[in-house]
Amino acid sequence: MTKSSMPRITPKDEHTDSAIEQRHAWVSEESHCDLSALRHPGEADAYSGNIENHFGYVRLPMGIAGPMLLRGQHAKGEFLVPMVTTEGTLVASYNRGMKAITLSGGAEAEVYQNEIHSNATFETADPGAVQALHSWMESNQPAIAGIVADNTQHGRLLRCEYTHLGSRLIVNFVYDPADAMGINMITHVSHAICTMISDHHDGLVFHFPSSIQGDKKATYYNFNKGRGRSVRTRLLLRADVIKDLLHSSSQMMLRYYRNNLEIGHLTGGIGFNMHIANGITALGLATGQDVAYVGESANGLTSIEEHGDDLLFEVTIPSLYVGTVGGGARLPTHLPCLEMLGCTGPGSALKLAEIFAATCLAGEISVLAAIASDQFVRAHNRLGRNRPDQSASEA
Repeated sequence: MTKSSMPRITPKDEHTDSAIEQRHAWVSEESHCDLSALRHPGEADAYSGNIENHFGYVRLPMGIAGPMLLRGQHAKGEFLVPMVTTEGTLVASYNRGMKAITLSGGAEAEVYQNEIHSNATFETADPGAVQALHSWMESNQPAIAGIVADNTQHGRLLRCEYTHLGSRLIVNFVYDPADAMGINMITHVSHAICTMISDHHDGLVFHFPSSIQGDKKATYYNFNKGRGRSVRTRLLLRADVIKDLLHSSSQMMLRYYRNNLEIGHLTGGIGFNMHIANGITALGLATGQDVAYVGESANGLTSIEEHGDDLLFEVTIPSLYVGTVGGGARLPTHLPCLEMLGCTGPGSALKLAEIFAATCLAGEISVLAAIASDQFVRAHNRLGRNRPDQSASEA
């Protein structure tokens, strides 16, 4: 039996409670399911531009970790970190890692590069025309910059980079994204630039975006070059904190790290870390980030060095995609989380990036100590799905 069609909603009523109720009723009837838990009337208009065919809401639990002491270039002081997850033990583990950071004097953090790029491929009539197109673009940078200024208030074009490949010119447009995460901005602006260039050259074909930018994919190109906020954080983890709080030792943690690093090369993966993806996803869900970019952002490096009885931890994330304007950052349940972190207003995206990196550092410290001293499975058994009646406050 053919299912009935989705209710038709006029464009002006697309993001209203009435439209959501109509779709909700239709989906409930067609699926023969009780979907009442997905209803949450009263905020439909806030999601305009963020969702299509809107028919309900999913509620996810949010925990708090911290306070965590940071001594970053932009993030300074103690922070309470909201984390959204359905994985038991995760918030407790990050909370422990943040306590270790604070007791060790706080983590340093820095955004060492703040660039986001998009790529286009221009197909010319013959290889000889590639250099002519390259030279034309170099000579017309003021006009290209004007296109950027006309199309966005968030970000500016820093430079264009060129690769010649037969009869094709691959152009890498590199932007400062300001406080936006930047993907929508650079997509809109770069397409406008490509259209202008095409209009000035008969027979020129362009393809945008080009797959070389590796959007939402793990690539060595972005791992080496960096895309978005490239951020680094470090901490001298004190031996007494390792012993008294983490119930491990410097020697045990370093031994596990070195063994894990050597064995990890067999996977052929990009980067090396314990579980950066967990921190980026949990904090990203809380603050309205596009968590699909965890496929790139999670390809970070965690390193450990001996400093006497202490351990120097460093986490580097070359391609972190976070912003404090646009996207989901303005939504009713995400904006308060950004306010909690003090990450609203001009320049706040760099501060947020440092908090993300330090949060990942906390997770790396805690889980590495847990595995090195055989606490990992025990913690999951005590706090996670295997023992749902236990309280994480016992951690």
